Amino acid sequence: MEVMEAGMKLLHPMSSLSWDQDILSKLKDVLRKVEQKPSESMKNALRPVIKALVAQELVTHPNLDVNISLSCCFCEILRICAPDSPYDDQKLKAFFEMVVLTLEKLPSASGRSYTEMGRVLEIFNRNRLSLLMLDLQLDGARLKLRLFKQFLAVYGYGI
Repeated sequence: MEVMEAGMKLLHPMSSLSWDQDILSKLKDVLRKVEQKPSESMKNALRPVIKALVAQELVTHPNLDVNISLSCCFCEILRICAPDSPYDDQKLKAFFEMVVLTLEKLPSASGRSYTEMGRVLEIFNRNRLSLLMLDLQLDGARLKLRLFKQFLAVYGYGI
């Protein structure tokens, strides 16, 4: 199964940036096709992916394209598992911080990056992930304010 194979590869990454990007790019395409409330066999296949996506090496990866692909994959997992998150509050906090940092880097990115980040924002909106973020009570209002400023900047209302 493609999902499980990608998860296993991410759990045991090689050091190549293009390799990580290639796996994440393929994974996000596969995850887009997975319906919400998956079967038991799909849930089992998703377990390595769920674990791999919060690996410190990925969440803190310096490459913008890897960050964007990871954000897409993570959002898809949250969509698939909604309304229950497979992650604890600390993992969700690390994810939201990565998304905000990625949005902050976006002005220096290529057109493809904008398209992919648009997908992240679409999933954020459709699945009300910003409400999940508010429920976590992350660092007071700091991270929420940074995210809100980035949304305004993306839509041309920069502060």
